[in-house]
Amino acid sequence: MVKKITKKGVEEFVSKELAKAVNDRMHCMDERYTKEQSEGAVRVPGGDFGMVMAFAGALKDEGTQLTPEEIIERYFKTVKRKRGDNAKLYYHDDDSDHEIGCGHAAMAMSQKYDGLYGSLTYTEIRQLYVVFTNHPNTSLTTLKGEHGSDGVLFIHGESAVSPIPYSVHSQDEERKEKFFVVDIDRAYRFIDKATPHFSVGLQKFVNAEDVKRNFLLQLKTTAGVLAAGLSKYDIVINPQGNFQMEQLPN
Repeated sequence: MVKKITKKGVEEFVSKELAKAVNDRMHCMDERYTKEQSEGAVRVPGGDFGMVMAFAGALKDEGTQLTPEEIIERYFKTVKRKRGDNAKLYYHDDDSDHEIGCGHAAMAMSQKYDGLYGSLTYTEIRQLYVVFTNHPNTSLTTLKGEHGSDGVLFIHGESAVSPIPYSVHSQDEERKEKFFVVDIDRAYRFIDKATPHFSVGLQKFVNAEDVKRNFLLQLKTTAGVLAAGLSKYDIVINPQGNFQMEQLPN
């Protein structure tokens, strides 16, 4: 049964759960992240693995052939340049009996959803996942409990060019409210800044717009299934922490 929360309730949630942006990590949009686990990280479906999928999809669309090992090593070197020598590649599992506790990764690797994640096949995504999870610099977060989201929050900043200082936590533990959170503008800024570094040494530089297109396609597919029937909101937060909110059509 889909839970319902009023627009006023969502506004109260966002006001209470504003989080200072932390740009040295990228976590999944999953609503089960606690404040301590997410810490204002960039939130995208699948965390760093989801972003690897977006880069891999762009490469395939553009006709550039790299092995999974080459893609992930390029991505890691890119984030290390941005995040520092202690950089990690973030993804998550959960404490259930699912083979893979991240819904985004599990769906993308399922034959049932083959063709819905762009040009990447489910077998290609599986190969990426194996290499990614065996990389020595991954960081695994284990989420607790079952899914039970009250909605989806798409977080935007006031400016497309200046740093975006806020995100939103997924949970209000006191009120037992949970939201999927996607930092749309911060994800775009990451792609814009990361793509030139990722492309160094390639005969053809990756087009950042192709990465964004794959990112949005993959987001739409996962959110369309995991968040089916849930209310969705665009949240635009200015540098002072004030925000405007618009409910999106289902």
